[in-house]
Amino acid sequence: MSSLGTIRSEGGGSAALPLAQKLIVVAAALAFFAAFFWIAMQMPPVRAAGDVGSAFLPLAVAALGFGLSLIYLLQIVVGRDGTRGLARPVALALLVLTLVAVASFHWIGMPVALGLGAGLMVIVLERGDKPFWAIGTGIVFWALTQFGFGMLLGVPLL
Repeated sequence: MSSLGTIRSEGGGSAALPLAQKLIVVAAALAFFAAFFWIAMQMPPVRAAGDVGSAFLPLAVAALGFGLSLIYLLQIVVGRDGTRGLARPVALALLVLTLVAVASFHWIGMPVALGLGAGLMVIVLERGDKPFWAIGTGIVFWALTQFGFGMLLGVPLL
């Protein structure tokens, strides 16, 4: 570690993020997943024998996220973290697309929002090179949502 508190990358150069920033990111992730776990624990208990209940998936996601955050903290502490920046433009674009898709459920419906969101994500990931893959992915996500959630599970899709 250099005297300015930055983590050294494996190539010998100083990484772009100081140690304090990385620890803040880890603390925020740990707090988020701990809160997510606590909220999931507030869900109603299982009533039927053999049913895992509605809280199973949120609890699993919270536990997995908390565990991965702890692994990242360990990597930072032992100096094996190679992070050079808080966010890459593609990751930020995917996050924004996800938030916009979820926020648009109310106006255009869940199947259409997920289909459009998935198609746009393929366009971002492939840098616009594979439009037919994007269209196909959008159609598949629409169909899975429409038939899987709508018909099989009976979820109201708006």
